[in-house]
Amino acid sequence: MDTEKLKILASQLKNPHGEKGLQVAEMMYQTNLSMIKHALQYLDIADGDTVLEIGYGNGKHIPLLFEKTPSILYQGLEISPLMYEQAIIENKRQILNQLVGLQLYNGRDIPFSETFFDRIFTVNTIYFWEFPELFLKELYRVLKLGGRLIISFIEESFMEKMPFTNFGFTYYNKNKINRLLKEIPFEMVDYQTEKENIKSKMGEWVEREFSTVSLIKNKE
Repeated sequence: MDTEKLKILASQLKNPHGEKGLQVAEMMYQTNLSMIKHALQYLDIADGDTVLEIGYGNGKHIPLLFEKTPSILYQGLEISPLMYEQAIIENKRQILNQLVGLQLYNGRDIPFSETFFDRIFTVNTIYFWEFPELFLKELYRVLKLGGRLIISFIEESFMEKMPFTNFGFTYYNKNKINRLLKEIPFEMVDYQTEKENIKSKMGEWVEREFSTVSLIKNKE
């Protein structure tokens, strides 16, 4: 794949749009599903919780949150207008029942008041955070005391092998996550790493390593 095509793929992965956007979004849903399930496992949602997701994509996974906890309130933030439209189509019933709220946002400012959420999670978005320390502070602000933040991402050791990640991606590993947290009083309570075989964005079967970080807000 030439450089221009790699740039286009990277752009679509960050913000699905145009004719290719729906195809890329479906591919992301398929390849991210195991990571989403891993994140939800550590999110530890209880009935009545208010949950925020950063980057819900086409929203096909949202019903998973309601399988064991049908009375939660889910809010999602997304930068892609195309994904916003698709997620509304996929979740019409829960939206009508006022259990799901979907919004577009600017990727920086979270449009909710302080201590609004019991749980927050995000899968495969951290690479694109423009100002990660400031964004973590925003997540901290809207999380309740004792609330949990789950961040799932593909490890740097795998990401740096993918040619499209040279365009607009920031790589992460445990050490880099710890450095991010120096100025934000989250407590890291778990860091779980898994390996899986998937069909990569380049169309090849590969073994990738991903991690799920569990953070708790223990201070105001």
